[in-house]
Amino acid sequence: MKQTKQKLPILVIFFLLQNGWVHAQRSIPVVRNIDIKGNERLGTRQILDWIGVKRGRQLPDRWAEVPVEKLVQSAHREGYFLFRVDSLRTDWNTDSTAIGLTLWINEGRRFNTESITLRSPDSTLNVRLLREMETRSGKTFDPITLHNDLEISLTYLENHGLPLGRIAIDTINYIPYQETAGIGISLSLKSEMPVKYGTIRASGNSLTKLSVIERETRLQSGAIYNHTEVQRARENLIRLNYFKQVDPPEIRFIEDEAHIIFTVKEGRANTFEGVVGYVPPKTENQKGYFTGRLDLSFRNLFGTGRLLEVYWEKKDQFSQTMKLGAEEPWILGKPVFAGGRFEQEIRDSTYIERNWRLSSRWVPWGTISLGIEGGQRSILPDSLSSARKGLAQTRAWVISGRIDFNNLNDPVNPSQGVHYHTMGTVGRKRFIGPEFLADQPGWQDVRNTRQIEVDVELCIPVFRRQVIYTGLHGVEVKSGERYTPITEQIRFGGATTLRGYAEDAFRGDLAAWFNLEYRYFLGRRSRAFMFLDGGMYQRREEEAGLIRQDKFGYGFGIRLETRLGLMGVDYGLGEGDGLMQGKIHVGVANSF
Repeated sequence: MKQTKQKLPILVIFFLLQNGWVHAQRSIPVVRNIDIKGNERLGTRQILDWIGVKRGRQLPDRWAEVPVEKLVQSAHREGYFLFRVDSLRTDWNTDSTAIGLTLWINEGRRFNTESITLRSPDSTLNVRLLREMETRSGKTFDPITLHNDLEISLTYLENHGLPLGRIAIDTINYIPYQETAGIGISLSLKSEMPVKYGTIRASGNSLTKLSVIERETRLQSGAIYNHTEVQRARENLIRLNYFKQVDPPEIRFIEDEAHIIFTVKEGRANTFEGVVGYVPPKTENQKGYFTGRLDLSFRNLFGTGRLLEVYWEKKDQFSQTMKLGAEEPWILGKPVFAGGRFEQEIRDSTYIERNWRLSSRWVPWGTISLGIEGGQRSILPDSLSSARKGLAQTRAWVISGRIDFNNLNDPVNPSQGVHYHTMGTVGRKRFIGPEFLADQPGWQDVRNTRQIEVDVELCIPVFRRQVIYTGLHGVEVKSGERYTPITEQIRFGGATTLRGYAEDAFRGDLAAWFNLEYRYFLGRRSRAFMFLDGGMYQRREEEAGLIRQDKFGYGFGIRLETRLGLMGVDYGLGEGDGLMQGKIHVGVANSF
């Protein structure tokens, strides 16, 4: 009995709450029917779509205000500016669970555009502006469309030397007819003389030379003013990654000239990047080992925009890479860049690969680069590798062409944009030695080679401070031989390609991989992210035949801007890895 007395208040409360909830549910009626009265030219189905209240559905909040307001606005967009709702009648069920609605409306006349004219001293400009407008004779008149047309026309003016121009609405005439009404619109263009670029200046630059900033804006004194070009000039300066901040330009119009000042805050264009990785032992008898990378880059040497790069990487216990490169910008004052590079790679203590290249690229716009390069590639195996693996000493002359498009809005931490790169390489490879390999059946002393590379990066903003990043990469090699030797196969895997695996863990004559990241921005240059990487490769071997595999890796990482530089930590797991068997990639990019 004591237990029953304790439970009774709880049961009473539950009963009251349940009935209150049911009552609340019943207080929202269901629409039984909707009748429209007074419409002649507008269809009933069209009106019901505008209202947004459907039969058999619950009546929405503020149903007596919002649907009617939406109905009037929609009718105005169709040219019925005298449209009105005369009355609204409701018919409730006895238990208030359903409701019937009846609307009496008055459509009024429909307004069409009878004529639209534009007066200005330039008849050619008149024709061009009117041709771009959606408001035209014979079409339904819509004030919002007319407003958008005027905005587009003003944008056209500021991009064609008339940034101070304005368009005035002189008259709007009402012409009544029996069932419709015509609207006659008269516009006039008022502008001063065409504006040209005056001086292009910068402030805040202490290292970067003014001439470098001027040329990278792509603005020329004396050229016709274009506001889109001015906005693009700021984006070009940001994309250089020389500056920590580039403010919107200050534009001063004096008579027929536009004087532009770019205020910048010098950044640290030179970077020193170090990456340390640790590969744990796979068995008890093995030992783990460290990998590493040092990347020294002078992107703005002495404030002139010259480039100098030094690169060293230890991929595993027996392999290392060294690269040296330099580039001279704006040859003879034109957007032409010339440079050269040298690379040497020691691979598994079995062979040495040396490359040297001379290159030139043309940058017609800040986002597009077209380049060509040529040089020599040499393979130098040791005698043991030649005897056991059949590696030949070769020398090849190669030439490459490439296309690069990059409109990412930030070079370090982009939130939107696309980066596309493709390069095709052809070469002619000559056999040097050893002589015993030349005795093999079908041997050729000279072979033609080719290689194609495609890279695409895409950043898509989804929510505030959140971005989806994806990268797609593919490489195919044709060595001119039935079985592509390991000296020319593509290698991938590791911190920059397929995380969760050792550096260059996979190889083939065809390889492709993707990197998918969900990024959350912690600051202007800091982010945390989760990633999913995937890749495939294939090659054909004499004994094993066709080898083809797919690999996936996943994990998380962070990029954090610190006083020491941009610190990065990735933790990746490959297929079959336990939680404690992941690969850790740690890097620090220090700017100075």
